[in-house]
Amino acid sequence: MGAHPRLVLETERGVIVVDLLTEEAPLTVQTLARLARGGRLDGVPFHRVLPNFMLQGGDVERGDGLGDPGFRLPSELTRLRYVRGTLGMARNDKDTESSQYFITHSMQPHLDGGYTAFGIVVEGLNVVDAILEGDRVEHARIEVTAAATP
Repeated sequence: MGAHPRLVLETERGVIVVDLLTEEAPLTVQTLARLARGGRLDGVPFHRVLPNFMLQGGDVERGDGLGDPGFRLPSELTRLRYVRGTLGMARNDKDTESSQYFITHSMQPHLDGGYTAFGIVVEGLNVVDAILEGDRVEHARIEVTAAATP
């Protein structure tokens, strides 16, 4: 097995660690990893928090959900279900994903198959629950760990 990437979000309220699912959404994982490695996610607020639904961040241009980073990604729709702690890409329409992501607070079956799901929180669900609108990612980084062996 190969290397396994994780997104680590250091926030004002604690650390969130997300296993990134490269096999499910390779372009999305590659893009978010590039943003994290380049420091583009550092200082960016969670501009939208809907209790019992999700929190959204990643607007690297304006920080309010209306920014345009100047690129679009194709949707990488998967069979992954939106359970508590799923990392997905925000979008307006199909194939309009860019830098904004969201993490679900609870199961959201209406999102299944309609939004690119590309990660799952493995540490820090309590932090996900504690995030308030306007809280910031202080630092985002990618860690690469050895893949688990069966």
